[in-house]
Amino acid sequence: MGEELYMLQGWDYYLYYLLVIYYKYIEFSLMIRICAILLTFCLTGFVVSIIIMTYNNYLQIFRERRVRKMHDRYGKIIDNILLDEKEIDEIEIREERLGLQKNKKFKDNERDAICTLIIEKIEALGLGNINRHNYNLLLETFHISEWIEHNIEKGSVRKKIEAFRMVQTLDCRVRSSQSVQYVYDRNHNLKKAARYAYIYSAQNAPFRFFEEDPNFLFFNSDAPSLHYILEYRHKNNMSMPDYINWMRIPQPTNSLKLFCIKEIELFDKREDAPRLYEIFKTTDDNEVRGMILRTLGKFKYTAMEEELMQVYNKEKEFVKRSIAIALMELGTGNPKVVEFLKEKYTDSKDINTSMTLLNALYNYGPQGQAVFKQLEACCDAKDKLQFKHIQDPLTNDRAYEL
Repeated sequence: MGEELYMLQGWDYYLYYLLVIYYKYIEFSLMIRICAILLTFCLTGFVVSIIIMTYNNYLQIFRERRVRKMHDRYGKIIDNILLDEKEIDEIEIREERLGLQKNKKFKDNERDAICTLIIEKIEALGLGNINRHNYNLLLETFHISEWIEHNIEKGSVRKKIEAFRMVQTLDCRVRSSQSVQYVYDRNHNLKKAARYAYIYSAQNAPFRFFEEDPNFLFFNSDAPSLHYILEYRHKNNMSMPDYINWMRIPQPTNSLKLFCIKEIELFDKREDAPRLYEIFKTTDDNEVRGMILRTLGKFKYTAMEEELMQVYNKEKEFVKRSIAIALMELGTGNPKVVEFLKEKYTDSKDINTSMTLLNALYNYGPQGQAVFKQLEACCDAKDKLQFKHIQDPLTNDRAYEL
């Protein structure tokens, strides 16, 4: 009787070998099985990582090639267009300079390379040194705004974020409706990018979500980007925010408060001084209170002078130093201030506060320097170094660090 032979076909073939591996595997001890599982996962993860890195490097190499290709084709022409003093019309830019047809359509990867090329040119030449009329027509010729709007509307989250950031980098205009639909998005990075893009270009109530959405998180890392946008709006005579309202939203972070105080000082918003002083009296954070006093001192807000001398003894050392600096910055020449600084220096037990008070006296006009000399003449030998430090032009600074 002949033996019947069973032929494995299809999935049965793979299932057979899987069962063979499984029964071989369970013959080993528990420790070896655990190590085998870990090694399998590690090797799989390593292989996947290598594949992803190789793929990304592949994309980066081809992207750099496309940028070089666009640079060789349009680089010098774009330089001439941007640096040309005369205003060129759109037809000359498109047909005579770039040699493009009217309805020329670029692929997405080509337009991405063109954007990278233009950004490189802007960084090299500077937005202030180029012909803005020609620059805007150049963006229209390559349909950059349309491409950014397309990415915002139909791109992935990463593409959307890149498109919003490109609005600021290229200084181009997109419809406000493109940004509004994402300013309350659940994705924090997308929401932040959309808000910055909206602030950058919007004309009507561009800052409303700072007051409407108290859950907006502001970190120190956000300060440079937001300041750049606000500086751009200031230079172009666009509406500016009410920083005091930002500081009064429910539970604002200290980073946001400090940012607002610095912006008030940088943009010289002296009309906010009374409201800023009210925040000083109601807030508990010493760093915020100290920054407010330094700003109000530079603004010469003399209405706070008497009250600062009254509350001095109730404050922490950090705020005491801020009060001394604020009185020095006010520089009203009030004899009471000179006597106050002298008295507090004599009573001070903190070396940093003593140095700040002494520095304030020295920089408080002739009256303060006269008292400074008196104190120096009758001080102990161990305190002489403080006076020499203050009088040395290399170490004396009116904006004495706290």
